[in-house]
Parts: sequence; C-alpha cells; structure tokens
Amino acid sequence: MIQGYLLSNEFEMAIRTMDKMKEENMPIPHSAYMMLIDHLLSMGEVDFAYQYLKDRMENCQLPNEEHWGTLLSLAARDFRYDMVSQIWADVVEVDYVIPDDGTCINIVLTATRNADPVLCANALRILLARGVQSEFLVSCMATAYESRRRTKSENGYEPIVEGDSEEWQAGGPMMPLVENRLPGGGTEWE
Repeated sequence: MIQGYLLSNEFEMAIRTMDKMKEENMPIPHSAYMMLIDHLLSMGEVDFAYQYLKDRMENCQLPNEEHWGTLLSLAARDFRYDMVSQIWADVVEVDYVIPDDGTCINIVLTATRNADPVLCANALRILLARGVQSEFLVSCMATAYESRRRTKSENGYEPIVEGDSEEWQAGGPMMPLVENRLPGGGTEWE
C-alpha cells in the first residue's frame, strides 16, 4: 500500500500510513523506506530523509550508501552543520560513505563557518589525498582552528554558529558569528 502511494506521488499519504503502522508496531518493508527516502531526497526534503535514514539505522537496517552520500551532499550544500557533523560521525568515519570532492569542499566551508577544525581537517584530508590542492581550503582550516581557539580561550564555551547570517550571505569576512553555548548543549553555566 505504501509503495502504491509513493508510485502515484501521494507522499503525505505514504508518510501517514508509515507513521500509523509504526505506532501500531506493524512491520514496514525496508523497500518502502528506501523508496520514500529516494523521493524525499529527490525533492530536497533533507530533514524528513534524515529522520527516516536514522530510523533505519536504529532498527539495524543500514540504508544504502547512495542515500547517505546524497543526504550529506545536500546538508553540506545548505551549510547544515549539525546534520553534516552527525552524518560524518555515523557513516563517513566508519568508511561507509566517502564523499565526493564537491561535498568535501562544502563540508570544509560548513566546518569553517562553525569553527570546527576537526571536521574541517578530516574533509580536507580526503581532498588532499585525491590531489585537490587549494590555498583557500587551507586558509579555511586555519580560520576554523583560530575561531575555535579564540572562542574557547576568551569565553570558555563551545562555538555554535548561526547558519544563515546576513554577513555570510553577503560574502562577509571568514569569521563566523558565535552564539553562547556550553559543551553538552546548555546555554548557561551549570
């Protein structure tokens, strides 16, 4: 039934049916999930696709690497730091997915905007291993490291960057805007 909804482009009905089946602890065919994820990714529905991919992993049914690669590419393109860093930890660090050059470049930029030198260095390492060399990418790494160092030493908290700041959209300086957040996600001193 779910696959019928998907084939006739009735995505909302397919999602409602899947959610209802899930609530009633009814098994949902893996192929239905994969078909839904294909459609969500093709429509650019990154949040929903990520939710269903995570659900598959939690149920020990590993989605294919193409889905993860596409999702990582879309998330990095949109500078979605939380999603990029989580996908990196879940599937890239274990060599399940190796991102292409364009995705790696977007990951370097996303990590730089969010003062994450570790993620930046890991993506840069893949690019350098492939022979992609760029002074700009290396300067991104330096900026991420310096932003992290400065933020931690001056304020004692982990930097979290606003993803859609006007300064970044206007092509402003390579210094991210930082919101006060403590390690562990809190916003005030514990």
